[in-house]
Amino acid sequence: MEVQEPEDTGPICDFVCGGVGESRPADPEVQVISDSVKSEVETKTGQTYDTFQAKSYTKQTVGGYNYFVKVHAGKDKYLELFVFKGMDGELVLRRVEESKE
Repeated sequence: MEVQEPEDTGPICDFVCGGVGESRPADPEVQVISDSVKSEVETKTGQTYDTFQAKSYTKQTVGGYNYFVKVHAGKDKYLELFVFKGMDGELVLRRVEESKE
């Protein structure tokens, strides 16, 4: 009897629980997330932002989702937002860092 190796059909799914996905261009959902935490970002940084455009993001699947969003905040200023989105849809801004382009 001959044993055949299983055919490689690629990944079982496109994410790994706890793993961080690849960086992607921001989409409308990520812009909504960014806009939702903007006032809290302004409070934490002590600044106001006329421009607040999500540029790219990565997402980590946990007991909800961690979003790591790069936001253009005007001129040559960029911010990194670390936002948790719970299964109930609640958003929690975990951290804000200044970033280079």
